[in-house]
Amino acid sequence: MLIDTPGFINNNENDESFKYILPDLKTQFCKIMNYTSSNIKSRQTKRLDINSKQIFDGDKVFSLGGLFYLKPPKDAIFQIFKNLEGKEFVCKSIERAKELNYNRNEALNYRFSVKEEIFDDMVRYVIPPFYGNIDIVFKNLGYITIKPIGKRNPNEFYQIYVPKGISVLIRENIFSFIYKTKSFRDETGNKLLKENVVKRGTTRLRKVPKNKLIFSKLLEVPYDISNKDAFNLMKPESLYDVDDNSFTNQEEFPNLLWRDPDLN
Repeated sequence: MLIDTPGFINNNENDESFKYILPDLKTQFCKIMNYTSSNIKSRQTKRLDINSKQIFDGDKVFSLGGLFYLKPPKDAIFQIFKNLEGKEFVCKSIERAKELNYNRNEALNYRFSVKEEIFDDMVRYVIPPFYGNIDIVFKNLGYITIKPIGKRNPNEFYQIYVPKGISVLIRENIFSFIYKTKSFRDETGNKLLKENVVKRGTTRLRKVPKNKLIFSKLLEVPYDISNKDAFNLMKPESLYDVDDNSFTNQEEFPNLLWRDPDLN
């Protein structure tokens, strides 16, 4: 079982979810945020709270408190919703993030919610291709929602660095399954263009589909290989002719490279 609610810890004595959290911040990580169906704004994604450019270059990484480092593909822009504690910041590369982590000073300490040894055994993952909002779930700690903005590149993927001992997976955004949203079809069943969904789409609660996965484990890859080699491990060259851009919404997208997570 992988629990996304902060503070709910199982009885497994080997569980390491809070191993790296600074002792005086553990209470903050156990806070539970409240959302109500009547307050849509409380669960909307927002632009990143950073001073640098919002566009990523394929090397730059994004973090919350140093708990993880998300590496978006080149030219990616995304918004975020946070159900996880931590200060937002970016570094020009994972190597620079590691350097700053081990050489903290008074000017940098405010960034970090975790101990320096978090980088002693960092694991690199490739996130399988997705459409629309997804949640990245960190066992017992919480989750973040990312919403990519702009055109997708079907052959480049988001990556994430997470310390060994913290389980992580992705899922299609949970809010679309527990709150009513607008459908991509009108009252007569006709498919709508994206710009017409808000005005003409029918309001409904999404059902869990039977023809695809909505949860997935991530692909662990060697720490030091190139982005290209990492992407090839996720999507072999034999699959490069699959046109992911032919889909217009998350419900249509088949999640072909998603993998059953081990939740035992």
